[in-house]
Amino acid sequence: MIQSGPSSKGLLPRDKLREQLGDALEPVGLQARRGVLQEQSSERDLSGSLQHVMAILARFRPLRVFRANPGLKKDKASPHTFPPFTLLISPRKVALVLTLVVLSLILAHVCVQYLKFFHGHDTQLGFERQLNLDNENNIPTWYSSSTLLFSAILLAVIGLANKRRSNPYAFQWLGLAAIFLYMSLDEAASLHEMMDLPMLEAIGYFHGLLFFTWVVFGAIFVLVVALAYLRFLAALPIQTRSLFLIAGGLYVGGALGIEILGARHAYLYGFGNNFAYAMYVACEEGLEMLGNVVFLYALLSHLDSTMSGVHILVGDETSEHTLHIDVESNSPKHIHTGAGILRRE
Repeated sequence: MIQSGPSSKGLLPRDKLREQLGDALEPVGLQARRGVLQEQSSERDLSGSLQHVMAILARFRPLRVFRANPGLKKDKASPHTFPPFTLLISPRKVALVLTLVVLSLILAHVCVQYLKFFHGHDTQLGFERQLNLDNENNIPTWYSSSTLLFSAILLAVIGLANKRRSNPYAFQWLGLAAIFLYMSLDEAASLHEMMDLPMLEAIGYFHGLLFFTWVVFGAIFVLVVALAYLRFLAALPIQTRSLFLIAGGLYVGGALGIEILGARHAYLYGFGNNFAYAMYVACEEGLEMLGNVVFLYALLSHLDSTMSGVHILVGDETSEHTLHIDVESNSPKHIHTGAGILRRE
């Protein structure tokens, strides 16, 4: 028997004896509870450390174009269904890449024309036709038609978004989308060239600067559109309006201005049979393509400044799985989170 009094000879006090025996005197349930708490504390420390390491690694990911949308898990019932992803589009990078493409096409045109007229290589294994900016159904035509179609799609997206917001200028955006869709089709199918012969039969031949008859009707169309969109331009943000005017000046300057000068040269010296006319073509088509690059940059910048993101859902109403693509702004004033887009003031 262990006595409680500290004066018993040869016996230790109760508190000192308890310290020496340690956990042997604790109840079994209390020991188990203490072990569980220690394991939970260790798990929390490990989880916190892993989260800290993952946060550091996330800053150095080499590929940031496509990333999984957080908060959504893969559907176990359908192993081929993947979570949504976010596509980040930089207006400056898009404009830079397209500008390099345009300059490359212009340089290629000049090179093949130089080899044709100064060295007598007419076909150049088919590259002369494929890289000639004055020909149809070739690489430059495909590029121009594709970028015009991309502009039409962006205009339609902006127009539909403004229509949903009950913006009074939503139909002007959609009208521009229809115009650029026709321009893309015309670039691919050469519709305006089909009008040359009927117009010549109807109004006769023009001379000098108006040797290419279609420019008369093109100038009238541009004037009508400009007058119809004056109030629309005035309502745009300053940066968007300025970029629209620059893009329009480049495109119209090439399509009509240089075309008129080229028409005079063709009337006096013929077209397609001298290097000087090929340079007129390079200037005309180059200005048109650069104008469309500026216009695309203006549209992407406008989306960046006025919208936090574009969410595209692909799927039938009865479908269980829907393709969800988020095209979001890459601006620092927008933050992407698992719950959506937060705007930083």
